Amino acid sequence: MSLALSGKNAIVAGPTVNVRGISMPDEEDFELALEELEDAAKAAFLRLKHQEREDDELVEQAVMRSVRKAAEKLWRKRPLVDVTVLRL
Repeated sequence: MSLALSGKNAIVAGPTVNVRGISMPDEEDFELALEELEDAAKAAFLRLKHQEREDDELVEQAVMRSVRKAAEKLWRKRPLVDVTVLRL
């Protein structure tokens, strides 16, 4: 999962979610599920205070927890989630 942020701590690109080892029979349902994970990641980031958004580790942890929780609701599995914060 990747998230690109500007110098003002605003989302420039992403979040982009990539999953490994999890699938669904219907490709359209799978795409909708990925969108839900991306929405969860974005919501987690937006819940952070401006000052918290400056701490990459804090951003990574908040986004990771949110995406894992959303994935558990969808697949009843808590996948490993790697979060990359890119500062532009």
